[in-house]
Amino acid sequence: MIKRQLRRAAVDLLQKLMPLATGGEGSTRATIIGLLGLREDREYARLRSQQRTETAERLSQCSPSDATPEAMAGYVDEAALRFFHTMAWIESSLRQLALARPRLLEIGSNPYFLTLLLAEQFPHLEHLGVNYFGAVVPAMESQRVFDARNRLKESRFYHADIERHDLGPTGEFDIALFCEVLEHLPYDPAWALYNIARQLKPGAHLVLTTPNPARLENIFRLIERRETFSDPISGHGIHGRHNREYSATELQDLLIGTGFRVLQVATIDVHPDNQSRDAEERGYGAYHIVRAMLLEKPTLFRPPWLYQSFDAVRLARAGSLAPAGG
Repeated sequence: MIKRQLRRAAVDLLQKLMPLATGGEGSTRATIIGLLGLREDREYARLRSQQRTETAERLSQCSPSDATPEAMAGYVDEAALRFFHTMAWIESSLRQLALARPRLLEIGSNPYFLTLLLAEQFPHLEHLGVNYFGAVVPAMESQRVFDARNRLKESRFYHADIERHDLGPTGEFDIALFCEVLEHLPYDPAWALYNIARQLKPGAHLVLTTPNPARLENIFRLIERRETFSDPISGHGIHGRHNREYSATELQDLLIGTGFRVLQVATIDVHPDNQSRDAEERGYGAYHIVRAMLLEKPTLFRPPWLYQSFDAVRLARAGSLAPAGG
């Protein structure tokens, strides 16, 4: 149903815009913005640009031990405003939880930029990351971090594949971060979410970020250049690309089905322009950000829109659908 509605909407928009796509790139973009009725807010763009610059400066001269700050500069520049928004939503959750020493689980903590910001802003947190670099057997490990400001020297993490390995040995947590990971999961994303939720206490919070397939840039690419917005094949293997991106409705359905109550949903841009405020409010921002609270014991919920060509018995199994291996 959701896919059909999105497809119909895309076809309708394409039919309206195809006659306009023969002009130059700038004129086509202006026409799309006009057709969508996106309003300008220059002050909002200026404020967001300032927040992005300030966050990037806080992360300059930082990197994990297997990289250099120079090599990570492009990633920081792209992600800085997303980090700013994520930290603001984490602060809202911590204020609501009001715990003296909350435990936080960060899925996909490498390359540790959010970890650094957490150490700087919330030193009372007990933090544990989860990373996967090909471990056959899960284990607790640590990685050194280069930080010119000495906020963090190393970061502890559980080396595990969240689509295969039970996170039980990590213990219970008050808040979890599931940022820029969901879109990379190729086998059983619903089980991965359930795997995380099992480690959360009742009333614990989850902050999730993931790319928005309905972002304005994707509309521009389809209309201007007739290009797909699917990721290319990655030299880093199946986890190195976006295997699936999710609509806001799909994310909420997945979270609610697993046992969460959705507290906040928004889309955010990372390179703000004059239309960003209106684009974000109307669901065209570059990323989704969601904040949710676990209401009860989690349920493994595999929605039919996410899984196809599975027999009912296999789809109902309690274990992961991911193939065996490390």
